[in-house]
This record gives sequence, C-alpha cells and structure tokens, in this order.
Amino acid sequence: MLVFAAVLLALLLGLLLLPVVLHLRVERADPAGPLGVELGCALFAGLAGLQVESRQTRWHYHPWLLGRRVTLWGAGRRARPGRAQPVASPAPPPTGAAPGQAPGATSGPGPEPVLQRLSGMAHLAGRPAWRLARGVAGAFRLRRVCVRGSFGFADPARTGSVFGYLQALRAVVPRRLRLDLRPDFERPGVRGEATLLLHLYLGYLLFVVLRYGLQVGWRWLRGRLAFRPLVAKPRTA
Repeated sequence: MLVFAAVLLALLLGLLLLPVVLHLRVERADPAGPLGVELGCALFAGLAGLQVESRQTRWHYHPWLLGRRVTLWGAGRRARPGRAQPVASPAPPPTGAAPGQAPGATSGPGPEPVLQRLSGMAHLAGRPAWRLARGVAGAFRLRRVCVRGSFGFADPARTGSVFGYLQALRAVVPRRLRLDLRPDFERPGVRGEATLLLHLYLGYLLFVVLRYGLQVGWRWLRGRLAFRPLVAKPRTA
C-alpha cells in the first residue's frame, strides 16, 4: 500500500513539475493534395504520451510508452459522411399570449438589471481575469518553430524576390524559428512541413487558476461584508 501511494505521489509530482511537450506538424507533399496533420502530447519527459495523425482522410492514434510507439488494434477511424436529418415541421404558435404581445415573445428582465449584473461581474472579475490571462499565457513556452520545404510562383522573378526577403529575414529572427525554404522556379505551389513545439507547465497553470479563484472569492466576500455590519447595533427604547 505504501509503495502504491509513493508511486502515485511520484507520478503526480512529475505531472505537475515536468513540462508537458506538445507537438504539432503539418505536411503537404503536393499543393493539390490534402494536408497531413500530426499531433503529439508527451508526459514525464517523453516516457509516456499520445500521438494522433491524419493520413488520407483517416485518423490514427498511437500511445507512447518508454519512448516506443504502442500499436493498438483498430487505432484508426475514418470520417463518416453525415446523414441527412429529417426536416421538422414548424411548431404551432403558442396560445394564451398576453394582449398586445407577440405570440412567440416572452417577458424577461429589462436591460437595466442585465447591465447591472454585467457591470458587477466585470468589477468582480475584471482585474483578476487579466492576471489569469497573463498567467495562462506564461504556462506555455515556445521551444521551436521549424518550416522546411520549397515554394514557387507562376512568375520566376517573384519567386526569386520572395526568396531574397526570406534570406534577409533569417538574420533577424530568433533561433527558435528555423526557416529552411528553397525556391522552385519550375513548379508553382508550396511543399514541405511546418513543426511547432510547445512546453506546458501544468503545475504553474493549476497555481494560476487557483489564484484566480481565490482572488475572485475574496473580492466577492469583501463586497458582501461591506454592506453587512458584523455586530448589530443595540436598540434604544
């Protein structure tokens, strides 16, 4: 029992402290062909994960364990065409409407209470929401963006000018962005692949969400206590 609890604690700490690796790859070998998409999620520094890829309108998913792909039976699904839904007959208009009111209209709160509620919610969660957005953005770290392949236009002069701009851009882009594009003066179109690699820190993301909940709860409680005295005043005869 203690060994099982220790293993669960180690897995939980690893999930919260180690980054989750998110991988996205988009590939196109032919400008007129479909896009090949590959999604990957690796946990515990790559010891376990899941990979989903699309090949010829068919999705394949493969789990990863100890750095090796585990092939499962039936790990692929083909998108089925949607069936035509029967057309529903229009509903009869409701009876018993109030005089001077449309048959389908319903009475509801006026615009002033709705605006007051929206204003109260914005005042309650406005500033913490901004900190939440910054914290969520900080939980993702961009590691690498790589673009490889070839491109070409119908006008070879335009292809050469764009390639010159890309060569000049490579000198100023950060190292995490890799551009390896070659000009193709014979075949127009774009061929190649683009890869995006992100790190997600679940522990920091959980901390940011909990901090947001505590801030909103504290602001709500402080607003309620501001209108309710803690000690009732004694009545005078």
